[in-house]
This record gives sequence, structure tokens and C-alpha cells, in this order.
Amino acid sequence: MLKTIEYSVEDGCDQGKIFLIKKMPLFTGDKWARHLIKALAEAGEKLLESVLKYPLRDTNDLALILFGKMKLSDLERSFETLLECCQIQEANSEFYREIRSEDIEDPMTLTHLRTQVFTLNADYLRANYEQLIPLHIIFGLSTEAASEV
Repeated sequence: MLKTIEYSVEDGCDQGKIFLIKKMPLFTGDKWARHLIKALAEAGEKLLESVLKYPLRDTNDLALILFGKMKLSDLERSFETLLECCQIQEANSEFYREIRSEDIEDPMTLTHLRTQVFTLNADYLRANYEQLIPLHIIFGLSTEAASEV
């Protein structure tokens, strides 16, 4: 059975709304992670030249810039996949249904939902990363990274 969590909005326009967040099925999560890693790697290639000119302050800067350098279609696909894991509880009911655009008013609710789903599915990213480590060794890209895992 896939793990689920309930997320209750505690403030803002969506206060009191309850969402059910489901972990992605294995093959869906694996595909999502592979796509995201590839898109981030491509964005990283574009980033390298500018980082050499303008060093980053911290990893938050790096994440923001990497996602900013991703192709819009890749970014939208990644974010849409995250929201597909969410359902909203119907008012005065114990039942959940798919989220519709009119269900969410506060932009931060979207951010919090995506963050919750991302956290719940981060193990797919870790698994894909570990799967790529042997390829780094085979192609001589990084033996240090492999020994750190």
C-alpha cells in the first residue's frame, strides 16, 4: 500500500482545507525522478559558465537557478506530476477528489503541497542518483562521489 499523508492548511485563504497526498507508484516515481534528474543536469550545463563568472552564495541560490534554467516544459511536467499526487477533501465529507483550479486560492498552498509531495517521493531521486554512480565510475567522471555514498 502506498504511503499517504494528510495536509491541513493552517493559514491564508485556504485555511481549513484538507488535502490527501499520496506517494507515487514505483514506476511513476522512478520515471519522474529520471526525468527531473536529466532536466536538472541539462540546466546545470547551461549554468556552469555563469557560475564561474558570478559565484553562488549558497545551495538555495543553486536550486533556484537550476530550476530557472530548466526548460519550461520540463519544469511544468515535474510540477504537474507532483500535483497529481494530491486530492482535496470535499467539504463536510470524508471523501477526497481531484483538485480543481478553483479549489486553491493561495499560491503558497500550491508551494506547500508540492513540497510535501516532493519530500514524500525524494527516495526516488536518491535511488536514481545511486543508480547513476556506477556510470560515473565506468566513464571516469567521478570516483570521489562514488566513495562518499
